[in-house]
Amino acid sequence: MDDLQQLLIASGVVERITKDVMLYTNDIVDMQDKIQMMKEKGKEKHDIMKQEEILEETIQMIPESQSRLETAVLELSTILDHFVSGDIPPGAEQQIEKSQQILNEGMELLDSWSGS
Repeated sequence: MDDLQQLLIASGVVERITKDVMLYTNDIVDMQDKIQMMKEKGKEKHDIMKQEEILEETIQMIPESQSRLETAVLELSTILDHFVSGDIPPGAEQQIEKSQQILNEGMELLDSWSGS
């Protein structure tokens, strides 16, 4: 597999995991709001407990996603370093720039977790 193809794949992985984490985060907020509304409306305790179980499962996905993102960011960073230190194939500049942006977004997300 050539270097540019590896760059495309690694960029796609970081981008996908970053989006997954953002979706999990949004789902958590939405579920918390839903549970609060159910409590306020006096819904069945069993229904509320079931929603709380789903919320807990979603919350548990965050550490797993963080670990996957750390691995993917490291791999993408290594591949990008290879391009910076070596010859850049013709026409690859735009993909390298896009991959660097994706890497920065992944790193910002990881930094936001470590700052929490």
